[in-house]
Amino acid sequence: MALPTKGTRAIVVDGVRFRWRVRARPTYIQGMAWAPLSFVVQPADGCGAMLIVAMDAAHPSNWVGAPAAVVTPAIVENAIREAWHRTWSPDHLASVR
Repeated sequence: MALPTKGTRAIVVDGVRFRWRVRARPTYIQGMAWAPLSFVVQPADGCGAMLIVAMDAAHPSNWVGAPAAVVTPAIVENAIREAWHRTWSPDHLASVR
């Protein structure tokens, strides 16, 4: 399954093109601050494994005023590099934990 193009941002890490996205509106459990802010990264061509990253803060649009975070390109780049370090490969459809 590919990310929709609308609402995604492009990033290039070590010569590899990716698209990433944060949900504009929180899910119910993110809105209640029961689940953390997360974002998804996928190769720009839409093929390959998605990387889902959960952060240590609430979604910025949470409904209870919990401390929130903002996802920046630097955070996305660091997450991709960390995933590569942990053997994630965007070319394979395998799950890494």
